Amino acid sequence: VSFNVYPNPNKGFFSLDVNTTLSGTVKITITDLMGRTVWSQNENVSISDNIPMNLSFVSDGQYILKAEMNGHLFVRRLMLAK
Repeated sequence: VSFNVYPNPNKGFFSLDVNTTLSGTVKITITDLMGRTVWSQNENVSISDNIPMNLSFVSDGQYILKAEMNGHLFVRRLMLAK
């Protein structure tokens, strides 16, 4: 499983690409730098998929995106600058 987030930095709209050989559920969690969850969701994906994300309701700043699927964990720092 591999993940990619783009664009970063962004204005609250970005994409999470998931490339995998198996179908499954991706658990996506966005937290602030204090560890508080600002958004989370589960997405069903198959093979390679693109998940559009909308965090336009979140304040500018840095956040942590965690995506977990089939035991693989992806962690990336996000920068929202509107």
